[in-house]
Amino acid sequence: MENKINLFKLLSTNSRYLIFTALIEQELCICEIEELVGLTQSNASKQMNIFKQLNIVTQRTSGPHKFYKINNQFIIENKKLIDYIKDTDDK
Repeated sequence: MENKINLFKLLSTNSRYLIFTALIEQELCICEIEELVGLTQSNASKQMNIFKQLNIVTQRTSGPHKFYKINNQFIIENKKLIDYIKDTDDK
């Protein structure tokens, strides 16, 4: 239950909700996340560290760039939530 509470806390801010919904659709570079929510590189990285601590995203590095995507296990365990968010954001 603690994980669900932390998930909803995470999604309670506009910037993290926007990041989450964007990552549902595709993998993003940290620079794309910065632009999406208007954060500095440092603040965007701090936000992504929160996602990583909760095992919501995975990170890969390619050269100087860091890319993030939703963790496959998280998708499996939270399919109904993700489908709900996708459905309500389309309206």
